[in-house]
Amino acid sequence: PVSRKPGMQGVELLTDGTGDSDIGGAENSSTIVPNDDDDVVHVFSLATGHTYERLLRIMMLSVTKRTSVKVKFWLFENFLSPSFKSSALAMASKIGCEIEFVTYKWPEWLRAQTEKQRIIWGYKILFLDVLF
Repeated sequence: PVSRKPGMQGVELLTDGTGDSDIGGAENSSTIVPNDDDDVVHVFSLATGHTYERLLRIMMLSVTKRTSVKVKFWLFENFLSPSFKSSALAMASKIGCEIEFVTYKWPEWLRAQTEKQRIIWGYKILFLDVLF
């Protein structure tokens, strides 16, 4: 179990301890308001199996609910089930976010992998490499 040190129970976690300002010099970092209507939070994810798809749904709902700007999810399509794809699109329209499905083949110049976990790790790295 996690607990605070004796005498430190009332100390705010995001202050320097003096009570003067927040860490990093921001006066009130919890009330930062985006200054542009075109701000978008981009979330990149890869789900491999029904358990991870369920967790991805929870994460999508949580991020959209707690963010004051638009949210766009980029999901790697190669491992998603057809039922998740259709339900994710319906959920996205209901909660007010955008979803893009990204798919591509394993590059010919990269040695093919046989172990599933290594394939998934490779796709995660390539997924971000292709987008950036």
